[in-house]
Amino acid sequence: ICLGDSAKFSSNVTFPTSYVSWDFGDGSSDTSLTPSHLYAVAGTYQVTFIVWSDDSTCKDTLTQPVVVAPTLVADFLADTVCLSNPTTFTNTTSGLISSLSWDFGDGTGSTFIPDTSHVYPAPGNISVTLIVKSTSVCSDTLTKNIVVYDKPNTQFTIANQCQFVNASPLNSTTT
Repeated sequence: ICLGDSAKFSSNVTFPTSYVSWDFGDGSSDTSLTPSHLYAVAGTYQVTFIVWSDDSTCKDTLTQPVVVAPTLVADFLADTVCLSNPTTFTNTTSGLISSLSWDFGDGTGSTFIPDTSHVYPAPGNISVTLIVKSTSVCSDTLTKNIVVYDKPNTQFTIANQCQFVNASPLNSTTT
């Protein structure tokens, strides 16, 4: 389970019982057949389930580990660039990551690369999504908008090309 999620316990006890007890391994306990428990700290807890027979003469005990994975908080940094230059993405996610995927917002993506770069084919405001997972059940997703600026079209001409004559460039820059 993930930190912040309730652990739901159940048993398949089939004979009549007089008493059941759950020890959640963190100092908390419960006496219902199907309790829920919220762990305060990530870690591995030894959970013990004890069942007494209807006449309280026999008991059975089972202990199993429960792993509570740390919380993931997806985050990343991206630089603002001009068209044709690579945008660099830096993963700043907190928590243990076992897999991740990038959606660059232009129909392309990347997996398993924490820090990456991407060249966009067109300028604009683009929504980029990072999905991180720590286990098969713990994940977080973050979408941020980045900006890719259009590149100016810079040109110039020289009005007079004679050697040793003062030449002045003519600016015809467009954006």
